Formats: sequence, structure tokens, C-alpha cells
Amino acid sequence: MIPALRPLVDDRRFQNLILALIVLNAITLGLETWPPAMQSAGGLILALDRIALVIFTIEVGLRILAHGLRFFRDPWSIFDFVVVAIALVPAGDGFAVLRALRVLRVLRLISAVPSMRSVVQGLITAIPGISSVMALMALIFYVAAVMAVLLFRIVQPFLGPIAWAIFLAFLLQTPQRRLARAWGGRASLAAFVLTLLTLLLLVGPLTLLGGTFATQARALVTNLQAWVANLQIRSFADLTTLPATQRVFGWLERHVAISADQLRDWAAAGAQKVLEPVAAMGGQFVLGAVGTLVSFTVMLFVLFFLVRDGAGMARMALRLIPLAPDRKQRLAHHMEEVTRAVVFGTVATAVLQGTLVGIGFAIAGLPSAVVFGVVAAVLSVVPFGGTALVWVPGAAWLWLQGEAGWAIFLAVWGAALVGTVDNFVRPMLISGRTEVPTLAVFVGVLGGLSAFGLVGLFLGPLVIALAIALLRFADETVGRGEGRR
Repeated sequence: MIPALRPLVDDRRFQNLILALIVLNAITLGLETWPPAMQSAGGLILALDRIALVIFTIEVGLRILAHGLRFFRDPWSIFDFVVVAIALVPAGDGFAVLRALRVLRVLRLISAVPSMRSVVQGLITAIPGISSVMALMALIFYVAAVMAVLLFRIVQPFLGPIAWAIFLAFLLQTPQRRLARAWGGRASLAAFVLTLLTLLLLVGPLTLLGGTFATQARALVTNLQAWVANLQIRSFADLTTLPATQRVFGWLERHVAISADQLRDWAAAGAQKVLEPVAAMGGQFVLGAVGTLVSFTVMLFVLFFLVRDGAGMARMALRLIPLAPDRKQRLAHHMEEVTRAVVFGTVATAVLQGTLVGIGFAIAGLPSAVVFGVVAAVLSVVPFGGTALVWVPGAAWLWLQGEAGWAIFLAVWGAALVGTVDNFVRPMLISGRTEVPTLAVFVGVLGGLSAFGLVGLFLGPLVIALAIALLRFADETVGRGEGRR
């Protein structure tokens, strides 16, 4: 121990110099991890790093000589000693990272800078209170998560019926208000009558339609199998030998570099993806979409209460939104307009177009008119083609079969009547309401059918359109706030 060195190592200027060197060394260590810096000035950076290490070694040695064993009673001194000692370990792959721990010495600024020291001391003092708050929040979130999981497990078997009930209840809110007002405020009676009418509508015409769809789908598959058998097509290779298809496949292979084998694989995969959900929906068009008889009963039960009390539930949910009253009203009105635009502008148009296509197929004498009508309703949301993807092949089939008159009739029916629905009727249905993006409808219908089944035809576009509406509402709100500033 050399006491004469204490004034030097304890001098504030000496300590500030060491702190400045620590900060500079932390910067050089950071630059060593940046390849562009090492490529342009790698030699200088490594030289500064070695000079800093030499100075740190001398500094720690002087402090040990000045204070002797008391040097190791200070936690910061022990920390400095360990970090510098690790940096002096011979080079090697395993120790290269450890030597970079010298950057930790920059934490000495905490003890040297009074403001940092105050912040750390305040943080340490507040740790017990922060821990209590975090424990309380964790407990609340844990209980809420457990309850949410249990609630989800309870309602999971009935998510489909509940979704149907919410959708139908929204459509029935206007008739419910009018009936309740006409019957002297008897909301329960009005809700019961509307629920009963819904039951008769679902069990009657739509169940008949579902049965017809299933029957015609099976007949269509049988007819296709018989047609393929008549052509003596036992494999995809036989299909490529037909005169008409041979020219098509030859042109594709010459100009697009697509072989018949690739088309076979794509067609098989696509047919499997398309026919599996159609087959699953075929025999369960309505009651199957709602579920079993128990699920159907649950749907009607939930529907009654949503029709009767839905307006009050919506107002209660609106009160929970942390927004100003005027903004909440605007948000509620915006979401209602989007929902009605989806229902009346998209779903109603799709159903009407599908119905017209089915009627046209039936008049022209084509088989499975109901099946093609349902397919046309689904494809009506496709941005390019739409229902033409159904009636154009139908007209072409009639033409190839020698039915030129019926082919022209179906083409005119599709272009003039079915197309009119999308160009004129749809704008009339959504007149004065928020326009729903075509992409949202397209993705929503396909994704909704895949995720939720038949009810996804309505819920898919609705969920996506509502999400877009909320984003637009938030963007308008932020823009209005920036305009005020």
C-alpha cells in the first residue's frame, strides 16, 4: 500500500478523466460491432480499445496500491477489477465476448452523475410499491384470463348459433321497434312474433332449399361422372388426347411453359379445396350451418333476447367505450351504416344475383340450377368476373350442345339482367350509406366461409368492413385533432 497515491486516485479530476475514457471506450466497443465502421477505420478503433485497456489496467493498479485491501471493500472497485481482469485474458473465441463486458463500466456514471444517482435511488425506493402494483395487476389479469377461458369454453359449442342470432337480431331491430310501438310498448310480444316468423322461415323454405341443393349437388356429381365415362376418360392423360384439349395444352406448353402434368396437379389440388367445403355444406345448408337441433334451439332462444333487449345491450356497450359522448355516437352511427351497407349492399345483392342465375339456368334447361345459383351468389363478390364465371360457361355449354337459342338467351339474361343488379340495384340498396371496399368483401366472404361456415358469408365481410371503418374513424379523429392545433 502506497498512501502517497491516494490524493491522485481520489482526485475528482482524475476520476472524471477515467469516466470520460470509460464513455469513449464504450463507444469504440459499440463501433466494433458495426461492420462498415470496422471496414473503414478498424485499425484505429482497435488501437483506441487497446490504449483504453492499458489505461484502465494502470488505473486499477494505482487504486490497489493506494488503498490496499480496502480497495476490495468497495463494490464498484471489485466490479472494475473483475471487468478489467477479464479484458486481460488472452485472445480466444471463447473469451472475445467476455472482454467486451468492459462496456459495463459505463454504468459507473450512475454513481458519478448526481441526477442519475437520484433517479436510481428513487427507483429503488419505489420498487416495493411498483412490485405491489404489478402483483395486483398480474392477479387481476390472471383471474380475468381464467374467467375468459372458461367463458369461451362454455360458449364455444354455440358460437355459430350465437353469430346467427346476432346477425338476425340486427336485421330485425327496425321491425322490432315498429311492432313494439304499434302494440303499446310490448317489446316481449313483438320479439316473440319476430322469433316465431324467423323459425317458420328457416324451417320451411330455407330447409327445402337446402335439401334441394344437396339433391342437385349429388345429381351433378353423378352426371359429371357419367359424362366422363362416355368420353372414356380414365385418367388425365386420356383428357389430353382429345382433339380440342390437345390444341389447348400444346399452345400452353409452347407459349407459357405450362405442361399438362402441371395442370393436372393444379386441377387436382384446386378441386379438392373447392369440393370439400361444398360437399360439407351440401347436406347441411341451413340447419347444419346452425348446428344440431340443440344449437338451433339455442339460436332461437338467444335471438329472442337479442331482438327484445339488443338496443339496450348496444347502449350499455357504448357507454363502456372510453370516448366523449359525441364521438361515441358518431362511432356507433358509422358502424351501423357499415353493417347495413354490408347486409343490404353486398349480401342482398349476392342473394338476388344468385337467385337470378338459378332461375336463368332452370329456364334454359340446365341441370342443378340451385347449385349453380348458390355458386353464383358466392362468386358475385369476386372483383373480376363475378357471376359471369357461372353463366358464361353455362351459355358456352349450351352452344356446344347445339342449343344456340338457349345459349343466347342465357348470355343475354346474365349480361342484361344479372349484371343490372350489380350496376344499378346495389347502388340503390346502399344509397346514403357507407361504401364497403370490394377487396374487403371478397376476402371477407372467402375467409368467412372457411372460418365460420355458411354464416361466414355474412360475418366475414362484416368483420373486415367494421375493422376498416374503425381505422378510418380513428384516422379522421386524429386528423381533426391535428387540424385544431
